[in-house]
Amino acid sequence: MNSLEIKEQILEELEKIPITAGITDKIYSQLILAGNEFSKNLALELLASENENKRSKGMQIARIVDGENNLNLAIPLLQDNNHLIRWQAMQYITETNKFLEDIDIIKIVIYQLLNNTSPVVRIEAAASLEYCKIIPDAIPALEYVRDHDHEEEDGFSVSYIASRVLKDLAKRTNDNISYRWKPDGTLEAIKNK
Repeated sequence: MNSLEIKEQILEELEKIPITAGITDKIYSQLILAGNEFSKNLALELLASENENKRSKGMQIARIVDGENNLNLAIPLLQDNNHLIRWQAMQYITETNKFLEDIDIIKIVIYQLLNNTSPVVRIEAAASLEYCKIIPDAIPALEYVRDHDHEEEDGFSVSYIASRVLKDLAKRTNDNISYRWKPDGTLEAIKNK
């Protein structure tokens, strides 16, 4: 099967998947077999689409290919009209090691916490700030949200999540703990010396 046929087959499969669902094992296998260059080009093509489902899947493919190095492809999607795509972009960004340590990426997350119109994106941003490097802007942003943002999503308010994160950050600071994403996708707590 040539690359054009693989691409057509993948695009056909992607059409069947709703925006709220991830890439299937079948598509994942096809992407791995096709290689990183093919997969990254497909991701770029999908990210440029007017179709929101294709943009969502393009971001997922970019993450599969090389999540850390393709992180910059997700950042513009934080401005997408669809709040689900913005939430998926926030999840992608905050589940990378770059987010845990890169001040510029952390500032993007803080900006979204304070300014994104979707409560689910703001909840994701607040919750993720518990694990990254603590920077001066994070605490005042979380305190502001705790005191002023009472919008809810799925039974959780942004203020409640921010309050919980502030308590956990105080404990983490006292215990001198940082975090790192392990290859298996789980967070590892590291006691700093």
